[in-house]
Amino acid sequence: MQFAGAEYELKLVSRSKDLAALYVSPFIAALARGQPSVRSFKTAYYDTTDQALHRAGMTLRVRREGRTFVQTLRTVSLDDGQIRRREWQTPVSTMAPVPSALADRLPKAPRSSLDANDLRPVFTTTFRRRQRVLDIAGASVEVAFDEGVIEAGDHRVPISEIELKLRSGAPAVLYELALQLLDHHAFKLGGQSKANRGYALALNAAPVSANAPATIPDPEKAIGESFAQIFRAAHGHVLENQAATEDGRDLEGVHQMRVGLRRLRSALSLLRSIAPSPTLEALRADAEWAASCLDDARGWDVFLAETLPEAAAGCAGNGWDHLKDAAEALRAQAYAEVRETLSAERYTRFHLMLGAWIERRAWQADGGGGSPSRFVEATASFAARALSERHRKVLKRGKHFRRLTPEARHQLRLAVKKLRYAADFFLTALGHRRIAKRYLRRLSELQDQLGRYNDMAVTKHLVEQLLEPAPEASARQAADIILSWQERGLIDSVPTMLSAWRAFCEAELPCPSNASDVNEIDGGSC
Repeated sequence: MQFAGAEYELKLVSRSKDLAALYVSPFIAALARGQPSVRSFKTAYYDTTDQALHRAGMTLRVRREGRTFVQTLRTVSLDDGQIRRREWQTPVSTMAPVPSALADRLPKAPRSSLDANDLRPVFTTTFRRRQRVLDIAGASVEVAFDEGVIEAGDHRVPISEIELKLRSGAPAVLYELALQLLDHHAFKLGGQSKANRGYALALNAAPVSANAPATIPDPEKAIGESFAQIFRAAHGHVLENQAATEDGRDLEGVHQMRVGLRRLRSALSLLRSIAPSPTLEALRADAEWAASCLDDARGWDVFLAETLPEAAAGCAGNGWDHLKDAAEALRAQAYAEVRETLSAERYTRFHLMLGAWIERRAWQADGGGGSPSRFVEATASFAARALSERHRKVLKRGKHFRRLTPEARHQLRLAVKKLRYAADFFLTALGHRRIAKRYLRRLSELQDQLGRYNDMAVTKHLVEQLLEPAPEASARQAADIILSWQERGLIDSVPTMLSAWRAFCEAELPCPSNASDVNEIDGGSC
């Protein structure tokens, strides 16, 4: 779906030598039309003293090309699970911005943000762009090879990237073109725009993590279209957290990326019930692999930010510093492995295949045969069936809750997480807002309690790693205190978990508002 003023872009980060080789490759030459262009740009980015534009998701820049100057205001929004950018341009006479020249062309929100007159330069970019226009699969794509530098004061970082911009045609073509490029030279997906990199450099700020966007499918919409909305949102959620995950300073980055991958796997599992296919299974396997590569980093984040400080607060001694140093070393190692994963060809290929699969609605073509009516079923009807099935699985896993073993509680936690993600996707489609809100609240509380229990259970494994090199006596004593504290915490948490379990069992799962006979939806389980 396209609309005026919107852009579809894909950014790829590559080494300079690979960038140069790809630009002159026979593959590009075979698809290119017209003559290549080579231009140099000097761009200054402006904001208020308190970065009001940046905080509002906008950028204002003035770019010089030769003797001409153009100011551009860009906005970024999330629409139907996709990141979309809109921009407005006007010519200016120098590198200084003239916000008033844009005012009468802007919607109200960006216009009011530009009323301030304390704009100042924040950073600059200087780069050479070699550009081709490619014709591929009925679409037209601009391919820009950018090399240069971002500068903020005395700080600088290099630019070495490829931008794919859709001129016309289906958005899926961008992913399909990138997959073909990947067959020729290595690159990874770019997690940040030049503007975001510039702000991070200028402010010495960590990339910010992003929570999962809400998905509110239309109950009457065909389930095939609702899945497209859900997949886009989950895919975007993962990619939005890539930069924060690589950086590691915002601990929510790796956490939110894991959540995004789990949501994606959950959505794929739900789709599998009506459209199983080898492609779907391959995507699920890649999502599981990527998520597993983040587990150690998340484990050490929780240990250092929560477990160790809480234990040390109640007990004096010198061993805590030794444990902290050892844990920080293992955390650094885990994050190095995360960065290796996010730079791996498998990870890049996974996201490109997923993006193309989503934009092509490929599950409707490779879903293993069967009736096309599977994809035109009303979302509300599918939601009722899927949520009822997962609700029953949770009840079955939690039977005799008090007597469950730690492994059985772990399996229950996984079932609860699957139900939670399915509820996030589809609960609003069932209507009955008050009932749905209460159900989700109780489900979330149960998930939180089981998650805390699991975190305490995982601590033993982490402490054992800390003790592998023979530690000093004080460090071992501190480790023993943590293990004892966590063992006690496991015991003490059971009544709270039991209370959350009972509250969930009493929660009512809403049925579709438009169901004529709820007993036909799922054997009367509603």
